[in-house]
Amino acid sequence: MTETYTIYLILFYTNQSTGVKVGALGNVYLSAGYYVYVGSARRAIGARLKRHRRIVKTKRWHLDYVRPALKWRGSIKCVTHDGECALADQVRHQLNGVTVKKRLGSSDCKCETHFLKLTGQLIPERLKYFADAWNRGEFTKS
Repeated sequence: MTETYTIYLILFYTNQSTGVKVGALGNVYLSAGYYVYVGSARRAIGARLKRHRRIVKTKRWHLDYVRPALKWRGSIKCVTHDGECALADQVRHQLNGVTVKKRLGSSDCKCETHFLKLTGQLIPERLKYFADAWNRGEFTKS
């Protein structure tokens, strides 16, 4: 039986630069701008997104440490296709995502990161356009 899960994108913004200590990963520097986190949930996607949206909570994931420094701008559920890692890779390539710190948000896989800084103009619009194309299957290997 194939296990099903949901992958998602969360867009964040900060208008100021700050440093954050992220558990054993160490210090992370966040400059002003937009950031995207690529995540997945095996069940209860609504509860997962609600948890990520909260600022005050027990720190469980890397995102929990950086979340207080960031303003929530929205989330997009995505079709699973090739998985969370493939989605993070396509965000990097299609939207020129920049690694903030290696292993940030990707401690349970071999990816460099699942938390990227996005640069350029019209980022919320570009992210939505990208997610729509992803959900149509335009970036899948199959």
